[in-house]
Amino acid sequence: MTPEGPELTAIAAAYDGAAARVLAAAREGYESGRGFAAGIGASLAGVLELLDRDRELARLLVLAPLASTVLAQRSRRWVDAYAGALRAVAAESGEVELPPSFVEPNIVLSLAAIVGRRLESPTESGLEGLLAESAEFVLAYYESPEQG
Repeated sequence: MTPEGPELTAIAAAYDGAAARVLAAAREGYESGRGFAAGIGASLAGVLELLDRDRELARLLVLAPLASTVLAQRSRRWVDAYAGALRAVAAESGEVELPPSFVEPNIVLSLAAIVGRRLESPTESGLEGLLAESAEFVLAYYESPEQG
């Protein structure tokens, strides 16, 4: 049964709160890194650690939007916020060339799919195991000016 009315409003508010926590963890992690690549690794480590520690939060963010139009719309706003933050830190770093602007939202959605697949796996293990793969995935879209 799909939630409606006040129940859906409460779930949507919980979704927004969870998404804000993850964005804060991502920003905090990035700021602790030294340079773009290290910052991305630290950002992903912080997010994966938060999602691993709070599996209900992870399921709410990654899986719930698949079952609710309202949450899917909210999810899109948060994907855009995460993508904007990623693009901003890439631009501010001065270390990498920016890809076309449609790339970052797709990076975020792909990372969510990777996490969702792990959450739904019958042999689910910790999310920290996704760190190296996720960091490599993100960094593959950014070239240093020397590589270009």
